[in-house]
Amino acid sequence: MTVTIFPTFAQDENEDDDNDAVPENIELELEKKTEDTPIGPHRAPAYMNIDAYYNPGSHIIDICYYGECSGEVFLYRNNILVDYTPELNTSFQLTTPGLYKVVIIEESWVATGVIKY
Repeated sequence: MTVTIFPTFAQDENEDDDNDAVPENIELELEKKTEDTPIGPHRAPAYMNIDAYYNPGSHIIDICYYGECSGEVFLYRNNILVDYTPELNTSFQLTTPGLYKVVIIEESWVATGVIKY
């Protein structure tokens, strides 16, 4: 008598949901840096070459800059600095729930956005 055993693999139902999650746009506020007259915060104009997205399935924030300048990106959770990179094109993995603030600093402007995880 021969017995054949076929292994079965259980798949987490949420695993597919994580991969299929639609990234959410993080609305950025732009503040131009000038020596004479600070402009103050404004919603980022359509022609600004930077985007920020949050994927709720994978808990990843992606920052995408379409230009040739350099800058820095700071990530705060509940007003505490939790990550930093000297590159404008970057990603952050969120590991703890909270209110996250992204601060993107370039030579002539600062952009900020908030997302809750």
